[in-house]
Amino acid sequence: ALFCCVLCCALFCCVLLRVVACWGCTPVTCVCVCFFFEDTNSQCEARSTIASIKQDQTDQKGAFDELNKCLELANRSSNKPAKLKACWALGDYEMKAGRYAEAVDYLQGAFDIARELNDRSAVDKIRIILGKAKGQMRLSGYMGICQEDSLDKVLAWKSLRDEFAPPQPSQP
Repeated sequence: ALFCCVLCCALFCCVLLRVVACWGCTPVTCVCVCFFFEDTNSQCEARSTIASIKQDQTDQKGAFDELNKCLELANRSSNKPAKLKACWALGDYEMKAGRYAEAVDYLQGAFDIARELNDRSAVDKIRIILGKAKGQMRLSGYMGICQEDSLDKVLAWKSLRDEFAPPQPSQP
C-alpha cells in the first residue's frame, strides 16, 4: 500500500530509518501523491508514519493531529485495520497525556474493531491497555477523595447512621 509511486518507496525508507527526509522525499509529499491517486489506505499509512515521526521529534500535538486525520480517513473509507491502528494509537496518546476518559473511548473502539476482525493478539493487548486506562480513570477519582480531609465526612456519616435493628427486649 505504501508503494503507490517512487516517492512512496522513499517514504518506506523514511519509516525504516526514522528520518524526516530520505532521497529528497518527505512523508508529506507521499500524502500529497496518495491524495492525487485517491488511495485512502496509503493516505492512512502515510499519516500514521508522519504521526510516529512527529512523536519521535517530541511534537505530541502534531502527532495527535495526524492520528486524528488518519482516523477520519479510516472512517470515510471503512478501512477497519487502519481504524484499529488509529484508535489504538490515539488511546495510547491520551493515556500518556493523563486524559483517561478519552483514552478509554478510543481504546474501547479499538477493542471492538479488533474483536470484529477476530485479531486475538490485538484483542489481548488492547484488553490490557484498556483495563489500565479504566483503572487509572477510577483511581484518580479515588485518590481525590483520599487526599481530602475526610474526618468531617466520616463523623457526619457516623452521627447520621441509623440502627439496623431495634433493641431486643430483655427476658426475665
